[in-house]
Amino acid sequence: RSQWNFSYGASLVTSFGFCSSFLLFVIGPSQSALWHSVPFLQLQVAMYLSCLALFYETDPKYHPRWSGLFCVFYGVSTFGFAVCAVIQLLTYDAATKTMGPVPWWLCALFDRCWFVCLPLSSLFKPIGPSIGFVFRIVDPSDCLSQMAVLPDGATTEQTFISNCPWKGPAAWRLFRSYLKEVRCPEELACAGGEVLVLLLIASGVLNYAVNSEAPLLNKAVGYRSLWADISSAPALYLVGPLQGLVAFLFIRAFNLETLRMNLMPNLSACRYWMAYVLNCIAGLSFAAFSLNFVYRSGKDSYMHYYVIFQVQMAVFLAYIGNFLANERRTRPAGSYVFIVLFGLSAVGSAALMSLQLLQYNHETEERGPVPWWLCMIFDY
Repeated sequence: RSQWNFSYGASLVTSFGFCSSFLLFVIGPSQSALWHSVPFLQLQVAMYLSCLALFYETDPKYHPRWSGLFCVFYGVSTFGFAVCAVIQLLTYDAATKTMGPVPWWLCALFDRCWFVCLPLSSLFKPIGPSIGFVFRIVDPSDCLSQMAVLPDGATTEQTFISNCPWKGPAAWRLFRSYLKEVRCPEELACAGGEVLVLLLIASGVLNYAVNSEAPLLNKAVGYRSLWADISSAPALYLVGPLQGLVAFLFIRAFNLETLRMNLMPNLSACRYWMAYVLNCIAGLSFAAFSLNFVYRSGKDSYMHYYVIFQVQMAVFLAYIGNFLANERRTRPAGSYVFIVLFGLSAVGSAALMSLQLLQYNHETEERGPVPWWLCMIFDY
């Protein structure tokens, strides 16, 4: 039980560490060199904890030779560099450009050793046991079922079924059913959409209460767009970690859906490849979502907002892919009307707001030809 608890805790810390690492792009080095570096330093520690948990939970017979020494070397490199870096950042005198008490070569040694540990981990991490799965389609929910193969050759079935109709928010159901391994592609995608909407609403509330300066997008369209609120502080510090979670949920949903399509005997090759291509495009789009931190609002405002607009299209493409990948009997009533409204909203919103950004006059603050209320209808 202690092994399970430690491994589960380390997995949660590592997941949080990867999500928080997005703050590296949110907090620039010109704002604070220390807080700019902390997201990367905590990610290093989180990755080491996950490696340590892997050793702790695995039977010693699966540990490669010298793996114990590697684990110690990895830990010394990780914590050594983190401590040295924090000391140097805290004691650095920017006026005189005087470094702290730690010799540069010691920092460099820990730093290079940590990077060397990354490829070496493939040689020294435990090599087993692996997990075998056999997937199959399960009616009536049309979700996935897995057959786990145990070490003694026996099998235990865990079914990916969500009771229909779904009750409650998908994100909450996903959280509650995590330990039961209940998974459905639609449920993951719905959870990603819910987290994204909550993120937009929370960003709007935070910026409305604290930030009085209107972002460029709001000036260009003539109303308060929720997309503009994720572009400025203090909402940025919330958006950074949660945006990684949104991307993970959607990409994982696309992965499971592609797996399910390979198991559907009645799915035509045309529908399969159309859905597959749409899922790939949507996945790449969500992977590129983090570029809105690279192209910052103000300096590269146009590219910043175009990165956001393409995510609107990605969500719609993902829905079309899911629509094509499923049989007619699984489509709810009104789904055809919804897909038309969804498409009009996604394409119309992105097109109209892009036009307003291009036509906006910074000197006179004159907006483009599209009425503000029309933009707002498509956006909201």
